Amino acid sequence: MIGDIDKNGIITAADASKLLIFYADISVSERTLDKDTLYVYDINRSGRIEAVDASLILSYYAAISGTDVITFEEFLKQRGIEP
Repeated sequence: MIGDIDKNGIITAADASKLLIFYADISVSERTLDKDTLYVYDINRSGRIEAVDASLILSYYAAISGTDVITFEEFLKQRGIEP
């Protein structure tokens, strides 16, 4: 599932943290990404993994921590991102 970095079925701030750690790791290595990893981690569909992907996860987590009841896919669509 897109954004569920730790694969526990829910999207939380922990996913954003894990994404940032992964981003830091791939930034200093020559690691290539398979399409499944890119699908889950590339939240804004830019074709690469970057800090803004973690920011989108955190924004979503903040929204659902309040009063919003929305899926991550709906959240992304509202921001013009097709999941």
